[in-house]
Amino acid sequence: MNYLKTSIENVLVFKLEKGKDLMSSLKEIAVTNQINSAMLYLIGAVKKATFGFYKNQKYQTITINENLEILSCLGNISKKDDEIIIHTHVTFGNSQGKAFGGHLLEGSIIDPTAELFILQLKDELKRKFDPATKLSLLDL
Repeated sequence: MNYLKTSIENVLVFKLEKGKDLMSSLKEIAVTNQINSAMLYLIGAVKKATFGFYKNQKYQTITINENLEILSCLGNISKKDDEIIIHTHVTFGNSQGKAFGGHLLEGSIIDPTAELFILQLKDELKRKFDPATKLSLLDL
C-alpha cells in the first residue's frame, strides 16, 4: 500500500447555481481557482442525475430525469499531466426514499442549489494511467 501524508492548506466554500451542470461546475471551480489537489464534499439537489457504474473496464451511464436530493457527494481533485481531474462518487435520493448512486458524470443539472466544500491539500495529488484497469489512478 502506498500513501501520501499531507495537510489541509485552505478550505473553500461555494454555492452552485441552479440550472448548471454539476460536474462542469466542479471542473470550472477547480480550474478557475487553480485547485489541483483537494478533497471535496457536496450536498444539494438536482432535476436530472447522470452517473456511471464501472463494469468490464468501462462506465455504464445511468440517467434519472426527476427531482432528487444529493444525499452525499464525496471525491477528490487531482492532476494527470496538465489536466485537472475531478473524481467523485454521488448518492441521490428520490421522494420515495430510494437511493441511487455511482461515479458522477456530466449531465446532472443543479436545481435549486448545491453547496460545495473543498479542502485544498498542501501536496499535489497526481494520477497515472493503469493499463490493467484502464483507469487513471492516484500515483502515490
